[in-house]
Amino acid sequence: MMAALFAGISLAFLRASGARGPGLTAAAIVLLGGSYFLVFPGYDKFGPLLVGVSLTALGVAHLAQPARGVWLLALGVTVGILSHRTGFLLLPAAMVAYLTAFRASRDRIRRRHIVAAAAAATFGAALMLPRTLQLLLGLDVRLQGASFASAIPSGVEGGGWLLHLSDAVNTLFFLVPLWPVGLVAAWYLRRSAKSGHEPPGALPLGPIALVAVVPSILLLVATRAPQGAARDWDIYVGAGVTVALVVAFLLARLGARAATPRLWSGLATLSLALALGHWMVWGHEPSQLRRIEGLLDAEPRWNAEQRARTYDFLGGWAFRTGRYSDAARYMNGAVEAAPNPRYIYQAGLAHWRAGQLEAARRQALRAIRVAPENAYPWWILSVVARASGETTAAAAYEDSARARGSARPPEGL
Repeated sequence: MMAALFAGISLAFLRASGARGPGLTAAAIVLLGGSYFLVFPGYDKFGPLLVGVSLTALGVAHLAQPARGVWLLALGVTVGILSHRTGFLLLPAAMVAYLTAFRASRDRIRRRHIVAAAAAATFGAALMLPRTLQLLLGLDVRLQGASFASAIPSGVEGGGWLLHLSDAVNTLFFLVPLWPVGLVAAWYLRRSAKSGHEPPGALPLGPIALVAVVPSILLLVATRAPQGAARDWDIYVGAGVTVALVVAFLLARLGARAATPRLWSGLATLSLALALGHWMVWGHEPSQLRRIEGLLDAEPRWNAEQRARTYDFLGGWAFRTGRYSDAARYMNGAVEAAPNPRYIYQAGLAHWRAGQLEAARRQALRAIRVAPENAYPWWILSVVARASGETTAAAAYEDSARARGSARPPEGL
């Protein structure tokens, strides 16, 4: 539902931006071919964020017309900010748009609407600001700087900024594969404006588009995701959609001045091919696993925490889907990277469900040595002993588990 809503609003934005004919088709495919669509069947908070970004763009496009877009823009900014903290990136462009519309209008009532809508968007942002600051300072995106060295191996700290910049560029190419087309379109449009071919309009939307793009690029370049861009790329989807909307806007303006069917057909074909490639990587399970395992083995290697969390994620996924041998292999990888008691216990549990009794027993004993107060490994020893016909030992292990506060076997045994 969110994906359909986003697509509909985005197409309405293209129409409001003046896209028509083949240019509209090409711009739509470029806009709807971005990898940000991959978040719609997953993380629920990003769907409303992308809808908020598209609503903001539609509101800005309608500001050029009398009595339209003022409240739509406020709604988009508010939805974006309430959905995710990166929605704050919409605020500068929205304020510039309101100021531009206010200065261009001579109607007193319309000016009042502009001021009221701007105040409503600001009020919504103010309500979310404390919570956003708490998350930014405590949990989520970190400023690029000295702390980045802790995420990469010793010996390459001097290349930290270069490594991060390559991650930022790769992330942008992943989210919006054809973003360089926007640079070419902007250059052509600037030339045509200097040549006197710029059509008259009520509002200059180009500066607003620039103000929208700059914070998005800064987010990509000046921050880093806690677990790296390869895993936490979804933090940047709002920025990616903003860039995509601006690229589509520039293509719409270009299409209004240049009838070049070969250009439009080429853009549409290339965008579809790239989108299909991304969907194969992220929507095809074997391709996903090959990519993740490739990242785990790639250089520079992730730090121990990143590797352990990735193996833990893969192990939990394999266990839930009944692939117990794979779950045991992944959890052993987590144990090797960071041997904490939970990883060791879950490795033993996966070995038990895979029918690998001796491996399950070894991991259970290891978990007991690391955390003697934990009752769950004793249950693994009990079921392994019972499966081996050692009923007396099984009963003794059960007594040990109950003595540590666990009255019954945990889920999975």
